Amino acid sequence: MMATIFRDTAVVLVAKNLRSLNSSSYIENKKRPIKGSNNLFWCLRVYGAQLERSRIGIWVSELPITASVSFSVDRLQSIERKFEKQLEFFDRSDNELGFSVGQFCKNGYEITFTEFEKPPSVLVKPPRILDFIRSDEDDVKFIVGKEHVKVSRHFLSMISPVFRAMFVHETKESKTGIINIVDFDAEIVKIVFDYCYGQQIDLCLEGAFEMHRFADKYVIQPVVDKLVDVIGSMLDVKTFCAITEFAWTYEKEDVKLKCATMFRTNSTDILFTRSFVDLDPGIQNKLIIAAALV
Repeated sequence: MMATIFRDTAVVLVAKNLRSLNSSSYIENKKRPIKGSNNLFWCLRVYGAQLERSRIGIWVSELPITASVSFSVDRLQSIERKFEKQLEFFDRSDNELGFSVGQFCKNGYEITFTEFEKPPSVLVKPPRILDFIRSDEDDVKFIVGKEHVKVSRHFLSMISPVFRAMFVHETKESKTGIINIVDFDAEIVKIVFDYCYGQQIDLCLEGAFEMHRFADKYVIQPVVDKLVDVIGSMLDVKTFCAITEFAWTYEKEDVKLKCATMFRTNSTDILFTRSFVDLDPGIQNKLIIAAALV
């Protein structure tokens, strides 16, 4: 990897005698970006003097890097010591390389960064949270009619505050690990958890409605949010009334707006359909008002 060449100069003016500072105290300039880097910063620190020697610290925000620098010491008195050196920044707790300067400084220091090189690195993707969940830890059984679906209680507690409440208290579900479901089909229960486990699913509108109903009941909010977007994307003249009923039943404002906008431009195609006639009169009225205000 070739070094990145750039030039950046920082000056620290010593406004007080360094002898008045202890060896762990320092004066520093404002942290400056290392140009051409990926959000790296540096600054110059001047420490309290001891025995006519000053200690300089070069702080960097990330280690390790290699840099070339040059120094001017007491530049205001025109007494200069300049040198260039490849400096390896070692992994110290304060991200700083320190060294002594033989000439005691009374006025100030100037340091110039001329290039830097960061060792090559590889971007490593983190594991998904689902990768930590093992199938042999499925210790909860959903009983749905004659079928059952097994899921980990730790996973259920993570995705739903309703399930979490079941398991943190002395409930029947906590003791037995059995949850009885009477208002959903086993296929819907299974597909919701498959989706939560990261499996891609193929949904029709009715399936999306049922998945949303389950996720809404058990407050699996990320699934609710995803399904609202999916349902809204399925809106057309044929699905209009079913999605309109969904939008007003669950108070989904973005979907309401889509329905109102479509009704305003396609009312002739919608008004005289059987599904519109069967739509709840209260929802019909709210839809018409919303369309008038679009």
